[in-house]
Amino acid sequence: MRPLPPIDQDLRTWALQTLIWKEGFLDSKMYAVADLYIGINNTKNTEVLYTLWNGWKSNHPDTKYKL
Repeated sequence: MRPLPPIDQDLRTWALQTLIWKEGFLDSKMYAVADLYIGINNTKNTEVLYTLWNGWKSNHPDTKYKL
């Protein structure tokens, strides 16, 4: 079994900050998207990040507070 590559903490932080600026608040789902983003990208690309985020939101809707 191969060891996992180290997490790029700076890129993860950038992704979280970018999503917070876009939405205007912190959503707990942003952590999963930031982790997924650094797993598939090694550069700062807002277009890819926003596409991933919008897809994640539509596939994982928050139904906790909806009637």
